[in-house]
Amino acid sequence: MKIGILTFHWATNYGAILQCYALQTYLESLGHDVKVIDYKPKQYDDTLYAFFRFRKFLNVGNYLENKKKEASLSIFRNQKLKKIQRFYSFKDMSGNLDEFDAIISGSDQVVNPSFLLSGEGRGTEAPTYFLGFDFKGRKIGYALSFGCVEYPQKALPVASKYIKHFDAISVREESGVDIVKSMGRDDAVVVPDPTLLMTPSFYHHLADECPNKNDSYIYSFFIRNVKERKLAINEQLTKKNILWNNEDGDYTMQGWLSKIKNSQFVITDSFHCMVMCLKLHKPFVVVTEKEGNVGMNDRFYTLLEKMLLDKVLINKKNINCFSKFFDEIYNWDKIDDILENYSKIGGTFLSRI
Repeated sequence: MKIGILTFHWATNYGAILQCYALQTYLESLGHDVKVIDYKPKQYDDTLYAFFRFRKFLNVGNYLENKKKEASLSIFRNQKLKKIQRFYSFKDMSGNLDEFDAIISGSDQVVNPSFLLSGEGRGTEAPTYFLGFDFKGRKIGYALSFGCVEYPQKALPVASKYIKHFDAISVREESGVDIVKSMGRDDAVVVPDPTLLMTPSFYHHLADECPNKNDSYIYSFFIRNVKERKLAINEQLTKKNILWNNEDGDYTMQGWLSKIKNSQFVITDSFHCMVMCLKLHKPFVVVTEKEGNVGMNDRFYTLLEKMLLDKVLINKKNINCFSKFFDEIYNWDKIDDILENYSKIGGTFLSRI
């Protein structure tokens, strides 16, 4: 089959790009002709207008860091992702994708309410990732994530209108099943994130493209609240060598994977960083903003509870306790078996549809 993928491949985010590449590679391994549909609204381009509209000048340091990261990740996209021409809006999609036999939306938070209601500008509905446009082939939702455990009431009528367009639908989190039910469907199943479809060797090979240049270290990778986490963690580990995010100057995808692979221990708030720790056999702890299985935390619980590892999820209030996990013993063989069986669920879903 000829399959198109619609996802947040354009985000300046390691996990967003890696899950897209993993899904593309997995489908190709089954013999399909796979392309990434290059949909990205203009408002997400790095322009002078966006710089002032989104007040990026208020944090120039973070802005410049993202520019360096984006420069490196754009190389990876161009080398690894097989993209077709770019689309800027939902309206552009109708009737222009009939070269495909099927389109897969997902994974990542492609169906989050914020993008649905204003992804192409304030007050402009953007149901592209709900596959609401005219298309003759099969419409598939794979490992869809909503970015919440309960869909906002103001977005629910819009989502309910478009959720019916999927010929088959699967979600990444347990909470996603209930969200889909609230939209009028009861056929959603939980499947693994696309990164879990690939074997560990896939990530080892990518990591090894960037030789390790660091001595013994703990890798601390955070997407949110970096300054706050850095202050708390550095205070706890005054005698440890800690490598933070991209402080080594390497912003590449391969460099990120190498930093995880060659570390002694990983501290993170990133879902895909956690997945890479599991794949690369690296002990870790996840620091959450909110306490318990609420909001964004559900993605961690959905996966870690399968391996009885939800104990490595700690709330920021207990961040001073994370060092007790340094001596945690992981049964990597058992973890590998659980992940392999879980990946088969995703493979079975994709083969069936």
